[in-house]
Amino acid sequence: MKRSVILATATLAVSLFALPMFATTVPSVNTNNVTANVVGSCKWITPLTMAFGSYDPFAAVSTTTTSVNFKCVKLTTVGDTYKVWFSKSGGNMLNGALTLAYTLTDSTGTTALPITAGTAVLVVGVPGLAGAGYSYTVKGSITAGQDATVGAYSDTVTSNIEY
Repeated sequence: MKRSVILATATLAVSLFALPMFATTVPSVNTNNVTANVVGSCKWITPLTMAFGSYDPFAAVSTTTTSVNFKCVKLTTVGDTYKVWFSKSGGNMLNGALTLAYTLTDSTGTTALPITAGTAVLVVGVPGLAGAGYSYTVKGSITAGQDATVGAYSDTVTSNIEY
């Protein structure tokens, strides 16, 4: 009897170890989806910063130019366009209640900046992170002979990208 138990135990042990060697696997295929949604967006690289420096009321017109630069995600339709417009094309810089008038134009100095989405100006460039991006030049001027008081003057202008 002792021999039967040992033989039965040995047979069971061999069977348990040998079972995985003869087991078959059934393949199971699972297809998984990987998705993303790229949203259209633009980012200012160089926002509008118009710094006239020192203004001398006795000197000629004070002018300066600067460029606004931005990059946009590539859109998918041929003919996609990117436009810019601003909250104003001039006004008064303030120093408390004191004012100093200025104007903002396109690079030629003859056309006022577009101030609504309806008058936005097309900007040519290359979209995408690797692309050169877009640039629009703004010319600013302060007319000579303004009876201004000494001090620092400032104003704000909002720049908008339309795409």
